[in-house]
Amino acid sequence: MALHLANGSQAQVQRVKHLRRSLEVAIGKSRNVVLLGDMNIGDAELADVLRGPLSWYSLTEAAYSQFSWHPQVNRYSDEDGYAQRAPARFDRVLFTGDVHGCAYLVGRRKQFHAGSSFYLSDHFAVMALLDVHSEHGRGDRNLQLEKQRRAALARLRDQAALVEHQGNTEALRV
Repeated sequence: MALHLANGSQAQVQRVKHLRRSLEVAIGKSRNVVLLGDMNIGDAELADVLRGPLSWYSLTEAAYSQFSWHPQVNRYSDEDGYAQRAPARFDRVLFTGDVHGCAYLVGRRKQFHAGSSFYLSDHFAVMALLDVHSEHGRGDRNLQLEKQRRAALARLRDQAALVEHQGNTEALRV
């Protein structure tokens, strides 16, 4: 289920409410759930939410390095003070059930058209690779098999992230 939750510190209660409701709707249809999108939830807020009001759902994040919203790198807006704002990981991929995921950032290169360079969005995209298998959600799971599957997924993520990084580097040379 794709989400775009309200931004700003004043919307924290609303974000948790919408995230919980989205999760309830999704779990009503399947025990295997993936929630993704611009959740406008920073790292500390996400940790609090996963330990607190949503702990019952056993949500896990497909974590990634760097920042999906980085105004010092991506000067998408010319609003006063925009470039001085702290970067953050607002874009998330959360999962529960028989799902495991790994993520990385994509689209971190400028586009060029008619002599101008620009980013497509104020956020960089998050690409997630997901493995859906019963071993991820079973209480009596085979830990060796689960570890092998997670390691294989992480290798695929690392290979894809390297290709993305190489593409970004080569685009800067042009």
